[in-house]
Amino acid sequence: MLLTIMILFSFIYIMFLNESSELRWKIVSYARHSSRFVPTRSGIYLVVKPTRFLGIVKETEILYIGKSRNLQLRMKQHLNPRSEHNKSLNQANGRGRFEFWYDFFSPEQISDAEKFLIQNLNPKYNLIWRKKK
Repeated sequence: MLLTIMILFSFIYIMFLNESSELRWKIVSYARHSSRFVPTRSGIYLVVKPTRFLGIVKETEILYIGKSRNLQLRMKQHLNPRSEHNKSLNQANGRGRFEFWYDFFSPEQISDAEKFLIQNLNPKYNLIWRKKK
């Protein structure tokens, strides 16, 4: 799964970014206090459940992929049970340690990049653009 993610991110690089740019996913703990480390810029984010062994990521399960004009605000909304629109993701939040991965995209690229990721990674809690199994 981790290799699949790396390959897909390479495709995103080729498809959506110019040659002088590169993807640099930032990772923070999926917890209220961590949202202050997320900038207020627009971008794409992933809610990820990593499986670790001795601190080393062994596997990753991508639970949700989204886009936002304000990544910090969107993370806060996901973490607030009253404002979370995805009830399944909200219920899963109490079961394990999640991470919030994000990177910046221009407004022109953001929708296509989000759709591409959802269609290819098929996250568990995304309903739109998912491939049928």
